[in-house]
Amino acid sequence: MATLPRALEQHGLELVGHTDLADRGDGMQVMRNGDVLYVGHMGDFGVGTSVVDIVDPSRPRVLRQIPVPKGTHSHKVQLGDSLLLASASRRARVCWCTT
Repeated sequence: MATLPRALEQHGLELVGHTDLADRGDGMQVMRNGDVLYVGHMGDFGVGTSVVDIVDPSRPRVLRQIPVPKGTHSHKVQLGDSLLLASASRRARVCWCTT
């Protein structure tokens, strides 16, 4: 097994597995349904939601990455009644101004 990243704070938790989400490790929200995780992404590289198999929690495996339209991200995911709902938000533009 590859060396896992060191937990900064444990407070009774034990790190059992790790995935870099196929080099898209900017996951924001995680929803679990049985042995599958749905991870919403904030990045601008075209992946909105990763679907991760956690049958073996020590070796999570990315099953699929669902794309989003250019210029959007999908950092919020919800699961209910066997439906996956994912946002496709535009990036906010922030300007810092001085007077």
